[in-house]
Amino acid sequence: MKPPSKLSTDNRNHTMYYENFYSPNSSISLPVLTARGPLVLEYLHRTYRVFNEAMQAHSRVFVCCFTLNLPGKVSLPNDVDTNEPIRRFLASVKSKISADRKRKKSPHKDSVRYAIARELSGLRKTHYHVFLFLNGHAYRTIGTLGYEGNNVFWMVVGAWASALGISEEDAVSSVKVGNYRSRMSSYFLTPDDGYAALPDAFRRASYLCKRDTKTFGHGYRGLLTSTR
Repeated sequence: MKPPSKLSTDNRNHTMYYENFYSPNSSISLPVLTARGPLVLEYLHRTYRVFNEAMQAHSRVFVCCFTLNLPGKVSLPNDVDTNEPIRRFLASVKSKISADRKRKKSPHKDSVRYAIARELSGLRKTHYHVFLFLNGHAYRTIGTLGYEGNNVFWMVVGAWASALGISEEDAVSSVKVGNYRSRMSSYFLTPDDGYAALPDAFRRASYLCKRDTKTFGHGYRGLLTSTR
């Protein structure tokens, strides 16, 4: 039987985690995914912090998750193998959310929290697994994919297009929601039901914390999380 944790041979600041449950404190135990190998304990800590801070900030939290791929057959910026595209994406999606709240004259805060894993596929292609945490009083769904308007899905597509300097038409097929574009993947966290969706949402988010498919030693962070 493997030990519950040990230092990574790739990064001495990382602790490998093999357990099937993660307990941020003595009163909480959340399931995690370990089918792809050990998780990075420090990543679990940071991911849970984002969940906790979002739930502290809003009595209702809308969590949506998706994957951003690099599209083929289009010209892409020279920095696509760095974390600069995802930083531009975050700046753009925050701006779009803020503009959407102002346009709708919403009284709700437009804060955007996130947990994002940068990974490499078997073909050595960079992609990002993204969790966005939004004010659940303002957003309850990612929206209809067939509607080209100001729903969350199309704001994400527009932000990814802006980050890569391409059209939304070229970017849309590179934004994957759930396992397929036709499947929604989101969670609604609220004390009204005792945060019933939290275990499933955190279990899914723990996928971002796996050691597999991460690269270290090149100056790129494997996990990006909001700090407030």
